Amino acid sequence: MCEPYRGTTCLKYLGNDTIFIKANSKQNQDRREGRVALFSSFIRNYVSDKCRKVLLPSLCYYFFPPCIQNARTPTPRQICRDECHAVKNDLCKTEMEDIQRMNFKMVPSASDCSSLPGPSSKGHRTCIKIGALG
Repeated sequence: MCEPYRGTTCLKYLGNDTIFIKANSKQNQDRREGRVALFSSFIRNYVSDKCRKVLLPSLCYYFFPPCIQNARTPTPRQICRDECHAVKNDLCKTEMEDIQRMNFKMVPSASDCSSLPGPSSKGHRTCIKIGALG
């Protein structure tokens, strides 16, 4: 289902967009907001400048995907696969390795990129570009 984004941590990226929330999700928007807010303070204090520019928007779009409402069934708009790989394997490689060593459960693993829309997939036309590829 789609609902307005009510938080503040990702407001810069989501603005007044509606976000996709799975109907049976155990994590409501407030709990997700708390997790992202906690991680954003970590990002501001411990992440390199080049990584910081793409990591917070990545997390915002991961936890609060904008909703595509023109479909019969609302669907989430996801980050493009190539952008995800650039964040995890290039721009934030060291930081992602550190985060995985710390066992920080709130950060999606690198394997999550493979499920995102790639260049030949149907969802690639609407996927989110966060600027990781230049």
